[in-house]
Amino acid sequence: MIYLESPSVEPSFNLALEEYAFQRLSRKEEYFMLWQNRSAVIIGKHQNAREEVNLPYASEHQIPVVRRLSGGGAVYHDLGNLNFTYIVDGEDPELSMERFAGPLLSACREFGIDARLQGRNDVTVNGRKFSGNARYQEDGRTMHHGTILIRVDSRVMGQVLKVPEDKIASKGVKSVPSRVVNLAECTGMELTVPQFAAVLREKVFGTSHPAQYSWTKEDLACVEELRKKRYDAWEWNYGNFTVYDIEKKKRVEGCGTVRISMRVLGGFVEALSIRGDFLGSRPVEELEALLCGCPLRTDAVLAKLEAVDLRAYLYGMPPEVFAGILCGTAE
Repeated sequence: MIYLESPSVEPSFNLALEEYAFQRLSRKEEYFMLWQNRSAVIIGKHQNAREEVNLPYASEHQIPVVRRLSGGGAVYHDLGNLNFTYIVDGEDPELSMERFAGPLLSACREFGIDARLQGRNDVTVNGRKFSGNARYQEDGRTMHHGTILIRVDSRVMGQVLKVPEDKIASKGVKSVPSRVVNLAECTGMELTVPQFAAVLREKVFGTSHPAQYSWTKEDLACVEELRKKRYDAWEWNYGNFTVYDIEKKKRVEGCGTVRISMRVLGGFVEALSIRGDFLGSRPVEELEALLCGCPLRTDAVLAKLEAVDLRAYLYGMPPEVFAGILCGTAE
């Protein structure tokens, strides 16, 4: 097994790096990678970002939302979290959770932490989750990855994963709420991310100096291309979810209460109804027709609104506020 280490803490880069290693590095070897992201929410392949993330909070605090290849639930990353990835030959059911969790459980014992497997893909301490795991499989190969909460900012995690109370109807796989804990709270000694990473790496390889792959300029150029094509793309992170219905209600000072019902198809507005106690001099159906077919992105909505006087439909409504309501980024 070869050790991989990411040179970046950018979430879109790291997910691209992970996919590149899975798809392009030699299949004669197996790999283990440790990596960290700055503040970000990583959602599962089959999830709807608008059902999983407090988008107004994420937007205000510049926390990106990035979709991964594997299924499972939404997770919050910051530099108090350590991520790990195994890339190996074989697929379920031959590959057991115990195989991948063994080194993690052993590393926890080094710090006096009695960690255990729970359910299909969680690792817990006293019933509280500190590691969630997921897999992506293709062509007889498996990428198994997971998180390790060590010193994550639980306040931010609680806010950004607390979804506003819009009514959303979709077939997306929803995250299951769980009680979580940082490993730093579970040991009587000081515990940092680098300390735990060093112990975990040694448990995986049996040595503190494993064989390590050095990324080439060509590797990194391909990773950047994949990052731009997939993991930085709005279409992948937000528009990838096929179809859902959403209802929103918002009171805006100087305008009134606005109720919006939408059908979203592939990230684009397919149908739109705007109702409420607002005033306007033109039929709001004109505005609804204008916005049908528009990508559900703030910049795209604002570009559409430049063609009309929004006050004629929603008196007292600033365009940027309306775009934020429609796209889910307004408080």
